[in-house]
Amino acid sequence: MSKKIIYIARLILITLCLCFAGSVNVSFAAEFPSVAGQVYKAEGLTKDKFNALPDNAVIEVKGVQMTKQQLIASKKQKRDEAISRMKTKAAVPNTQFEAARTKFLQEQKNKLDADNAKAKTKFERMKTNSSKYAEIKNEALKLNEKSKNATPAEQEQIEKRANELVQQLKQMGY
Repeated sequence: MSKKIIYIARLILITLCLCFAGSVNVSFAAEFPSVAGQVYKAEGLTKDKFNALPDNAVIEVKGVQMTKQQLIASKKQKRDEAISRMKTKAAVPNTQFEAARTKFLQEQKNKLDADNAKAKTKFERMKTNSSKYAEIKNEALKLNEKSKNATPAEQEQIEKRANELVQQLKQMGY
């Protein structure tokens, strides 16, 4: 990550240098008369002196001779390539993120679909059991009324039937 920051800082510095070159007073041009065949060493040039050179001035950079215009074009091309590489590298994590996001959303959708299916099944079961529930409820109310005046033998029969009704309700999911 720190290499990227350093690289970006260098790109910004080069860009600022190129912008600064257009706004510098060309007062240094007098120091560099256009002499045919004269080669300037890049290591000995200051930024201001470099900017004062004419576009056709020959500059030697690490043993390679080129005009100022070629040097600027080369630096611009390298900067553009670096920016392109950075954009490409920046797109890779984006792609990975999108893949992880898509997977997560699909898992959530699958879970939601399963939960919805369970709820629908339970709802349908309750819907079909609602009439049976009403019958059991009515029978339970009748048993309750009957138990108030029942003999002990009848009470035992009522208890047995009430337990059967409770078991039926449990089977229905209540």
